[in-house]
Amino acid sequence: MKHEDKIIKARLAHYYEHGMLYPVGMAYSEENNNQPIWLENGDLLTIFNRKSKKQSEIMWEGVLTFQQTSSSEIPIPKDMEKEDWLKFLFAEYPVNILPAKYVDEYLEEKLANSKEKQQEKIKEQKKYIRNKFMSFRKYIKAR
Repeated sequence: MKHEDKIIKARLAHYYEHGMLYPVGMAYSEENNNQPIWLENGDLLTIFNRKSKKQSEIMWEGVLTFQQTSSSEIPIPKDMEKEDWLKFLFAEYPVNILPAKYVDEYLEEKLANSKEKQQEKIKEQKKYIRNKFMSFRKYIKAR
């Protein structure tokens, strides 16, 4: 299953209403009339450098697991510093979001593809070594 059509291109943002203790992380879809997207545990989030013309320089990537040390603090992704998360939210960095329900399949597919590529590379290396060995045998026979 290809997951490119499940990935949502968006911009990070923060959401805050009167009476809330802290802002929460969200994003606005660039493809769907700025529809809000609430970030959830299990989503695969890729944050890109906002100064880059192409979305190729990844600033952070991971499966979201929010941690919250107290009820009065903003939830922060587990593997990220609070200052970095706030910078990404308030500066509206471009992101790709793969919803949690597709993440396991996506990661399994990615792992399978990397194993295939590794096996292809090993086959190429074996072929190269075999060719070198055969060339060496011909060289020895010719002497």
